[in-house]
Amino acid sequence: MYVALSATNEAIMRSTSREELFDLVCSAAVLGGKFTSTTIALAEPRQEFLRIVATKGENADRVKSTRFAISETVPEGRGSTGTSFRTKRPCIINDYLSDDRTKHWHTLAGEGGTRSGASFPLMKGKNAIGVLLFLSSEKDSFTGELVDLLARLTANVSFALENFDRDAAKRRADDRIQYLATHDELTGLPNRAVFNELLDLSIKVARRNACTCAVLFVDLDGFKGINDTLGHAAGDSLLIEVGRRLRA
Repeated sequence: MYVALSATNEAIMRSTSREELFDLVCSAAVLGGKFTSTTIALAEPRQEFLRIVATKGENADRVKSTRFAISETVPEGRGSTGTSFRTKRPCIINDYLSDDRTKHWHTLAGEGGTRSGASFPLMKGKNAIGVLLFLSSEKDSFTGELVDLLARLTANVSFALENFDRDAAKRRADDRIQYLATHDELTGLPNRAVFNELLDLSIKVARRNACTCAVLFVDLDGFKGINDTLGHAAGDSLLIEVGRRLRA
């Protein structure tokens, strides 16, 4: 399992997207820990059931056909996944087929050879955003030492997800800054800075090709009157509509 932990950390370093991270982590953990499956499931806004984003192992197809909920009001939410998500703590079930919490999955687990399982919450700050689920073909697989290792592995994944979120937020902010620097915020049309660049380019192309270019100036007659009589909100609406028609 130490090998799996090392491989997971390497996956965190190599991953360029959340999807790649999920896939590499599940692959590393299922091989290193010899689990029948390793699964990552995330919560969706206003949804009762978790969304499986990655699963690996010999029983991966069986896991894909199951559903895990976050609420204990439904059977799918009373197992280790729902419990760890709600409590924000690991949930260990070392005798899967005799535990009432997993009763909903006993038939499927019996057919797939699942005898024990452990679920760990993926955290973002103080909130659970998903779970990392490990299933084993042996009873009592999840010893205290193994649980500690898996908790470290899960914490590393949570840290990586937060980094992805921070990077994504920074990219969105940079894109927004770039957009505001080159476009009018109200109409979404290219602003004067972009106009000057395009005009300069057009003049250079015209000179190089010994041809001419022209600038068309469009004025809105009576715009001040609209602002003064109907208010700036009406004037803004007019500019937005004019911008839409110019783009069309």
